[in-house]
Amino acid sequence: MKKFVFLNIIGILFAISIFVHTEIRINYYRIAEIFQYSELQVQTISNLIISACYIIIFLLVGFIIQRKFLNSKLKYLSSLIWFPYYYIFIEIFSYMYPLNNPALKPLPSEGLVIILFNLIYPVVIFIFASIFDLIKLFKKPTGL
Repeated sequence: MKKFVFLNIIGILFAISIFVHTEIRINYYRIAEIFQYSELQVQTISNLIISACYIIIFLLVGFIIQRKFLNSKLKYLSSLIWFPYYYIFIEIFSYMYPLNNPALKPLPSEGLVIILFNLIYPVVIFIFASIFDLIKLFKKPTGL
């Protein structure tokens, strides 16, 4: 039961990281309008926030995997379990902050970029989980 809880925590953390990335990307012009920043300032701040979010969450998930899932194949399930939480976060956010100004609607190409990113993200998570198996393989004593 504990592994199931930790697996869901990992899914929530991965969903938060991609949610922050996509919402900042979609609401780029809304952020610029609200805070009265130039596009360059919004781009710089957005990139810093997105990078910090990914670094912190991947370090935290790495710590959880190393402590709880090092000898388990359940860590590979985390490459799929993030999507329901991601969908829930998007629905909650769109309900809380609806798009009232049609001029701030994102470009149609943003949707294609986000779809592509959502297709690549499970592969990144799978590779991240595989790294721990490689680390475990190289840490094994050779028995000489």
